[in-house]
Amino acid sequence: MAEQQISAGVEVAPQTVTALAALLKENRGAPDELRIESAHRRALAASGEIDAAFALLAPGAEDALLWQMLADRGGDGSLLSLAVLPDDAALPDLPVAVRRKIATRLSDLGLAPAAARWLEPAETEADQLLAARVALKQKDGQAALQSLGDLGSAEAAALRGQAALQLGDMATAATAFGEAGDSLGQLRASRGAEDWLAIARSDDEAWKAAAGLLAPEQDPAPPASPDATAPPEPAGPLARGRAVLAGSAAAREALAALLQQVPAEPP
Repeated sequence: MAEQQISAGVEVAPQTVTALAALLKENRGAPDELRIESAHRRALAASGEIDAAFALLAPGAEDALLWQMLADRGGDGSLLSLAVLPDDAALPDLPVAVRRKIATRLSDLGLAPAAARWLEPAETEADQLLAARVALKQKDGQAALQSLGDLGSAEAAALRGQAALQLGDMATAATAFGEAGDSLGQLRASRGAEDWLAIARSDDEAWKAAAGLLAPEQDPAPPASPDATAPPEPAGPLARGRAVLAGSAAAREALAALLQQVPAEPP
């Protein structure tokens, strides 16, 4: 009965744990001792006493179901005391899904180095993505890029962009965000890279207009007509003056529109 409850993820009542403890005491040395001992330990964990259940494990022994219960329902305190392993401790031999869940929870708690240990080695794409996210939380953009390898998904591209930002490579970040379909991230990285031509081609009208002042896109000049024998007459002073005024007005309008998007600095 208790084993069925544990397998179904149902919380086990304290009375059941007490009954199993008594049954174990009666069967010390009997053929069923190990089975009852395992059932008692797992029932203890399923009743909410995960730390006590792990304490009953013999040195060097492993119980994958206990680790799964820790990953699925263990409190943060239990996770910290049991899953933050010493550097010289061997990782338990657990299913990938359990290791990934433990790593995710540790990462969410801000314990990126401890989480990274549970992802060694990263055997699947999901592991690679999680390892990259963990590395980014450690502010290790280079490790994140190594974890991503040559993954080509949009999620991988977005993480690659974040890694490039941490490394200060704005141009690469802009390219990666573009591959991820993140136009806002691409625009921000392009601004950081001062890639005015790319910004002038963006969909952000305010930045597009302002960037166009610094990197105006010009169509190539048409080939000269065979009949053309002389260059056109240069514009007179009045025409040139009007062009300067028109350009200044366009610049003021572009900058005014841009300033409306930029929040004012607090006093």
